[in-house]
Amino acid sequence: MLETRDRRDVAVFGVITTPNGREPYVRALRDFPMSLRTPNRTQLGIFSNPATEADVAAVTINGRDVSEMKNCKPGDCVVKLPATDMRRIHDEMNWSASPADLQTQLNAYARRRLVSRRCEAISPTIRTARFLPEPPKCCSGRKT
Repeated sequence: MLETRDRRDVAVFGVITTPNGREPYVRALRDFPMSLRTPNRTQLGIFSNPATEADVAAVTINGRDVSEMKNCKPGDCVVKLPATDMRRIHDEMNWSASPADLQTQLNAYARRRLVSRRCEAISPTIRTARFLPEPPKCCSGRKT
């Protein structure tokens, strides 16, 4: 577990071992989109470098979740979000808008956060990893 600004948020880091060794693992990383495909995975997207909102244009919040988001509180929410995002959503959304407009607002928020989370996830360790063919570009200047 890693420390976070808000104690209700959770950040986890993990390490895995593979039974096949380094070379097969590196080959799979180099063809990352193919390595993620499985029969049960209905959608798959890969972030561009740098990540943009176009990468997550297909992401939508369903109508049921939209209607329940107004009452989200840490520990009592239809979706799993950090408390900081719940507060931000509560403050930024126009809750008197029509359901369709509210869904549009929440979709836009979700897309922005996915891009910013992707940018936040690029650590110095990953940027300097030898097995990546090209280090990820910095996502500086992104509004979160």
